[in-house]
Amino acid sequence: MKDELTALKERVRVGNDKLTKAWLEILDIKNKEAQALEDDRWYKARRKLEMLCFELEVKGYEDCLYIEDGRKVRQCPTDPQNSWCWVCPSKTPYWRNEGKQEEFDF
Repeated sequence: MKDELTALKERVRVGNDKLTKAWLEILDIKNKEAQALEDDRWYKARRKLEMLCFELEVKGYEDCLYIEDGRKVRQCPTDPQNSWCWVCPSKTPYWRNEGKQEEFDF
């Protein structure tokens, strides 16, 4: 179960990164019709990622995707160019305090 949970967590992390990259590319599309089509694809991909995130929660994972060995290794960004988490299973609102602290100990 732990290996399955780790693999699922990694899929969601990679998915967040892919959504960020795609979002930035969509913003650069000049043709409005092409942008709308890509935007629609992006939202469909996000919905799929939300379902994977929900699966994590159902399996009991309800924390930040970026906690490793008891430490948060990536802050919750406030800007999509810094690899925003589009979906997050965490029940703790880490983003509220991250401007005040460099890292968290758990």
